[in-house]
Amino acid sequence: DDTFVSAASYYVGLQKWDAKTGALIATAPLPKESYTNVAVTTKDRKLGAFASHSSIILVDLVSLKTPRVLEIFSEKGGDRIEDVAFLDDGNLVVSACSKGSSEALRLFDQRGHQVSSFDVPRPKESYGEACGGPLAIANGLLVAGINEKAQLIDLKSKEVLGTFESGVSVETVAFAPDGTQFVVGGYGDAVNVFDTKTEKAVRSYGFFSYDEDRQISGTTFSPDGKRVFVSASSGGRIYDTASGLELRRIGGVDGAVNMRDSIATIGNVLAFPMGAPDLIGRFDWTTGAQLPPHDLGRHDQALLFGAFGTDGSVYTASRDGTIRKWNAMTGAPIATFSDFPTDKPIAVAK
Repeated sequence: DDTFVSAASYYVGLQKWDAKTGALIATAPLPKESYTNVAVTTKDRKLGAFASHSSIILVDLVSLKTPRVLEIFSEKGGDRIEDVAFLDDGNLVVSACSKGSSEALRLFDQRGHQVSSFDVPRPKESYGEACGGPLAIANGLLVAGINEKAQLIDLKSKEVLGTFESGVSVETVAFAPDGTQFVVGGYGDAVNVFDTKTEKAVRSYGFFSYDEDRQISGTTFSPDGKRVFVSASSGGRIYDTASGLELRRIGGVDGAVNMRDSIATIGNVLAFPMGAPDLIGRFDWTTGAQLPPHDLGRHDQALLFGAFGTDGSVYTASRDGTIRKWNAMTGAPIATFSDFPTDKPIAVAK
């Protein structure tokens, strides 16, 4: 419905935004003191799941009410949530990192009860920890990153249909809109495309240098499936799906933020977080134009100090390392200055 919901931290809480104008519509508190690192929704976009390392907060995305918190793991235990995906029946697939458990993928209902687990073969070279990584679902199939492999699983039979070597830690997986292919990306190297029927690699997007690009953090297809967006620390790249040729690079301040599951298409506009906190980059799939970014206008942690500008504006400094300039009359954000980790007072001069 042309809105999106964020849940960065307990301090900020839930916030609903207008996707077209960037205006803040509503806020609500989070019921648990935690930082969320995964956000997914059901197909109808009415229910969201915001996950921390140990729990999942279910959120009604229309009202911002939080019906329940699913305590998946003990906060003092060694297990932690790596990714979450909704099934069509409302159950959640949870991938986890664990030192003692043999269950990298588990199935939970919306009351937090474990329904079952997937018997997924995992590599032994896991450095003492078995990790299920990113997840993607399409046409009754699940692709899951398991350490340095991607595994294609039939959701009905739970049978592993194929195991695909990545060579590096798998950081992102995504299905094409028709479900016939999926992409796998990780630390450096290239993003590889596999055919779900033949289980063969059909092409690659890249090369990505680890020294320059660091890890690849997200991939998504255009609505028509003809292009692919790949997000890395150095910024975003658009590729032609059929040929694998790079079409253009998009991004902004310090490139795109590395955060799994944080890129999405609303209508025909791709939205992705940019390097400066709270900046949302946008790309129009139809016209091929990069649109001006939205500044969400918030701090992700507590405020420390403030100051008046010589033009009557207000400056605020936060623990999150940002200083922000605001219109004192309307409260609208004017500018963001990132990477200012200060716990001292600030002053503004003409």
